[in-house]
Amino acid sequence: MKVRELTTCLLDKLLLVDRLYVENSGKRSDITGLVTITVGTTRGANGTTEIVVGIKRIMRITHLVAETAEIEKKP
Repeated sequence: MKVRELTTCLLDKLLLVDRLYVENSGKRSDITGLVTITVGTTRGANGTTEIVVGIKRIMRITHLVAETAEIEKKP
């Protein structure tokens, strides 16, 4: 999404993202070596976990791997 400030004519690039929360204090799993995260359950002031973020604030990308109950049953 692009937003132009009409008074200064500056153009900002924004993203709509879900808030993610790290579980287990960010400790890596002994089995997978991955950090577990969840989509936020606490709601913001506007009643959603989605927030608008400026592209310049994003430091890097990451890969998210979906975890299912079936995977959890395997040793």
